[in-house]
Amino acid sequence: MNLCTNAAYAMRGAMGVINISLQAITFDLTDLPEADMQPGDYVILSVRDTGSGMDEEVKKRIFEPFFTTKPVGEGRGLGYRWSMDCEGSSGNITVYSEPGRGSIFRVYLPKAGTDVAVKAEAFKPVPRGKERILFVDDEEIIVNSVRNMLEHLGYKVTTLMDSEEALKLFSANPSQFDLVMTDQTMPFMTGEDLGKEMMRIRADIPVILCTGYSDRSLRKRS
Repeated sequence: MNLCTNAAYAMRGAMGVINISLQAITFDLTDLPEADMQPGDYVILSVRDTGSGMDEEVKKRIFEPFFTTKPVGEGRGLGYRWSMDCEGSSGNITVYSEPGRGSIFRVYLPKAGTDVAVKAEAFKPVPRGKERILFVDDEEIIVNSVRNMLEHLGYKVTTLMDSEEALKLFSANPSQFDLVMTDQTMPFMTGEDLGKEMMRIRADIPVILCTGYSDRSLRKRS
């Protein structure tokens, strides 16, 4: 996910392509891509983009834990995630990139043997509920999928795709909902502002703010 997020960031403001592929391969001592890798069976996860690319100075530093070329507030660099997720593993990662020609990251993962024992966890039923939820999002596909999921779990769900309409509905009868779930980035009124207005009307209404990406930090509210 982090590789794809960085690839999309490198293509921001322009049309581009992200290509993701998975390949099984066997390396012997003569064709190992990195000297610290061991011969054997690997799976290669490749992420290729047609973005802005990197020069040699940036490539030298991308795996440093706290190095990033992103402005403050727009996320950490690849190095932080790589140091957290992959340090100590027997895999590896390589990168090819040129300014203006995009980048290719290849993650080498040792293939697990067939004798690996996986401990089966006891099945735990998904918790269900019966509360009344108001869900607000301006994307129809998200509205439909979330409504279906919540209703399947027993909740009573009202959905709206307009934040101002949601505020009018809530204002008319604030006690008709037990919870409000709202997207952050919407036309006319953001989810944060919508939640504030609803809590002015009814201070004890729980509000869950959802966002896949926000270009500014949302401070925790009490």
